[in-house]
Amino acid sequence: MFTPEMIEGMWNGKENPRAIPEVLPDREFVIIIDWGVADAGDETVMGVGDVTESENAEIVYGWSKQGGDPVELMAMATYLSVHFNDAALVMDTTEMGGVIFKKMLSKLKPIGFGQGNKPDALFWVQMRMKNNIRGGLTSSEKLSNNKIKSCYLPKLGKQLSVYKLEDRKLKQDWVMMLAMFAWYLEKYKSLRKTKTFPLKSFYK
Repeated sequence: MFTPEMIEGMWNGKENPRAIPEVLPDREFVIIIDWGVADAGDETVMGVGDVTESENAEIVYGWSKQGGDPVELMAMATYLSVHFNDAALVMDTTEMGGVIFKKMLSKLKPIGFGQGNKPDALFWVQMRMKNNIRGGLTSSEKLSNNKIKSCYLPKLGKQLSVYKLEDRKLKQDWVMMLAMFAWYLEKYKSLRKTKTFPLKSFYK
C-alpha cells in the first residue's frame, strides 16, 4: 500500500527527539494515541502532530511503550497534551480498552477514532504521502496540496513498508497512528477552514 518512494518522501530530515521538545506558544498540536497495554501484544504508540499548517502537517515526536500500567500511560497522554499547548487528543476506540481510556480521560475531551473510519483514514494518509513526492502541485486541486511529514521513526517506516489492507497478522500500531493523524486533519482541521457568510448579506 505504501511504496518505498512514498515512505522515503515522508521524512522531514529530523531525528525523533530523545527528550520531549520545547514548543513555541503559537503552534497548534494534536496527540494521536493507539493503545496497547498487553505485555505480549501491541505496544502503545503516541505521536505528536504539528497541525498549525494543516496542508503541511508533520509529526514532531513519537513515543511508545510495550505493556505498562494504564495509569502511567494515561499520565503520559495528559502530560503530552498539556506540554504541547493543550493539544487535542485523538485515540483509537475500536476495542473496549480504547473506549475505557476515552472515558477515563473525559476531562480532556478526547476524540474517538472508530472502526468505520479506518478505510477513509488509510486513503487520506496515502494521498498525503503521494503528494509529498508529486511535482507541480496547484492549490486548485482539492487533495493535491495536502502533505504529511514526520521526523524519522524507524518502526513507522518498517510497518509502512509491509502494510497491506488485509492487516490482521501485521504489526500496524505505528501505521494506525499515522492514519489517525491524517483522518484528524481531514475531518476536524479542514472543517475549521470552512468559511460561512451571514444570509442577511444577500438581502440588502
